[in-house]
Amino acid sequence: MPFRHISEDFKVRALWLLDNGYVTEEVSDLLGVSTRSIARWRHNVANYGSVIPPRDPMQGRPRILNALQTDSVLELVEQFPELYLDEIMD
Repeated sequence: MPFRHISEDFKVRALWLLDNGYVTEEVSDLLGVSTRSIARWRHNVANYGSVIPPRDPMQGRPRILNALQTDSVLELVEQFPELYLDEIMD
């Protein structure tokens, strides 16, 4: 199945169906989602208390500048807003 955004409310309702007597395969067919997705939502509720897990703090691209360098650049821009990027790099 292709990737698509599924709302939190939709996931909660799918789990409600499971809690009220439906079988995973029935919910999967009814809602058009995979059984693996339903299992992942159940796992998230059991471990995190929500169908949506917390964000991974390490997600994304690593920073090029450390905190000290970032502060220095911000101070330069505040003091001299007319500086060009190549001047800041020097």
